[in-house]
Parts: sequence; structure tokens; C-alpha cells
Amino acid sequence: MQIEPFYKIRKHVRRSGRSLGTAQDSPVNPDEHLMIMFYDILLLDDIVCATEPHDKRSHRLRSVVHPGRAEIGTRVKIRFLSRHAPELLRYEFARAITAHWEDLVLKGCDDPYFAFSGTHQYIKLKKDYITGLGDTADFAIIGGRRDARDEQELRIGKLAWTTFYLGCLENKDDVQRFDVKPCFRVIGGCENEVSSN
Repeated sequence: MQIEPFYKIRKHVRRSGRSLGTAQDSPVNPDEHLMIMFYDILLLDDIVCATEPHDKRSHRLRSVVHPGRAEIGTRVKIRFLSRHAPELLRYEFARAITAHWEDLVLKGCDDPYFAFSGTHQYIKLKKDYITGLGDTADFAIIGGRRDARDEQELRIGKLAWTTFYLGCLENKDDVQRFDVKPCFRVIGGCENEVSSN
């Protein structure tokens, strides 16, 4: 059994009834299936685990999740008092990016999931948070319209456009490879705005 990179989930999951970004993907293999990954446990039967230390919750999680179509997320302990901690964290972060994981969450081993005192915290580390490493989306203004009512509300005179529509290219690979007509998906509109001092 092989676990595919996270982005391959797009072949199995539809958004608004449509598959996005799958035009160049291979079809779903009958041997492929979705699996669920567990990272924490907050309630087990009548036991509220959310206030227990992370180590204890991890032990409980391992006792109830059996490998197969369900797995437990990877967990690595790093002693941040060690002089090797920065190097280990860089290594684990690079490994997460290479494996196409969504993010890393840094938690204290003794920390509860919920800290009502506000003293316990966690850090979510994603490549998207670092300039130049994250996912990007290219949006373009693909149309516009003029609404006389909007124009009156703005009170700045006659306008050619009161609303612009933003879209993203759905068939970028085909446009680049086969010079086909671009197909855009409208993802939203933005209205002209005026601020007064």
C-alpha cells in the first residue's frame, strides 16, 4: 500500500459538483481509496480528553485507531532546549513539504488541547506562511458591469463599471499546450468603493 501526496485527493473530492484541476490527472484507479488521518482525540466514550496532556491523548488515540484505512498522523518529539533543535525542526519542516503535508503543528507534550488559563499555546507552521514557499492562485479581472443604482450610491458621477468580476483560469495546461480557448471560473466580484475623509 502506498500513500499518495495530499493534492491527489482532488481526484476523489468534488467542489460544487465539479472536479477542479484534474484535467491532466490520471483517472482514479479502482485500488485507490480515501483514508482518514487522526491527529488528536478530544472525547472517548464518556471521557473528556481535551484537558489531558498531549502525551496521554496520543496514547489513548493509539489504543483506538487500528492501521488500515485509518492512520495516526506522524508525531516527532523535539527537545527545544537542545542546541540541535533548530536543525531538527528545519529537517522535519523540509520533510513535511517534500511529503506534501498540509502543515506542522508544534505543541508541548504536557499541554492540553484546550487551555482555559490561556497559558498553553501551539504553533501552526505552513509553507504558505513563508514568502515564496506557499501555494499561489492567479486571479484576473474577467468582466464587469454597470449598475445605475450602485452608481447613484457612490455619488461620484457617471461610471463605465460599478462591479468587476474576478476569475481564475480552469484549463491553464490546455491553453499553454494546445492553444485552446481559455475557460474561466468566476470566483467573485468587487464593487467600486469610495472613502470619504
